Amino acid sequence: MSTLYVELLGSPRFSVDSRKISFARRRSKALLSYLICTERRATREELALMYWNLKQHNLGGFSDANYWSSTEKNALYAAFFDFNGGQNYDGYRYSDFRVRPIRAY
Repeated sequence: MSTLYVELLGSPRFSVDSRKISFARRRSKALLSYLICTERRATREELALMYWNLKQHNLGGFSDANYWSSTEKNALYAAFFDFNGGQNYDGYRYSDFRVRPIRAY
C-alpha cells in the first residue's frame, strides 16, 4: 500500500512513497490541504470540487461510483454525486452508495 506524505507548514508539499506530487493548479493543492484538515463529511459542492480537481487528474483513489454527500433535501432524500459522469443528484436515503471519508485516523 502506498503512503501519502503531507507537509502543511509553509508551502504545502505532497509525496507518495517518496515521489513528489505536482499539481497543475494551485486550487487542487489548496483543496487537498483543506480536505486533509477537515473532520466532517463532504457537502455536494465539495464532492463536485473533488471530482473536477482530484478525480479528473487521477488523484484521490475515487471509483466510478456514486458518493453520498452531507447535503440533505428532506427526511427521505439526500444529495449524492456521480463520479462516473460528474453530476449531482438527489437520491433515496436507503440506496447503497459510497461515502467518501475526508480524513483517516
